[in-house]
Amino acid sequence: MSSKQQRDHNRPPEAKKLKKELGRAWKAILEALEKGRRPPEEEAAKITRFCTEYNLFAAREWQDKWRACATQVAMVLSLMEKDDFPAARAAADQVYRLIKACHNEYK
Repeated sequence: MSSKQQRDHNRPPEAKKLKKELGRAWKAILEALEKGRRPPEEEAAKITRFCTEYNLFAAREWQDKWRACATQVAMVLSLMEKDDFPAARAAADQVYRLIKACHNEYK
């Protein structure tokens, strides 16, 4: 069994479902950001909740990187709430870099 298959085998189905929901919620945040608008409150609350819930599924070896990414997502939301869209875009770019680096290392 490959390491990816082993990881997938060890993770509960809820983790995969939550990760997909997290991705959809992040996409909604990015769409609002592209339009220069604050995200709907329910979307901001949803991604915040999903980030917190996903902590339960973060593997020990990438847990710190996940938390850094979740913290950066919170920063994006905070900056959008303040209508600081240029800074929010820069913070969103950092989220992308964190995700890419983590996936390159652990996926």
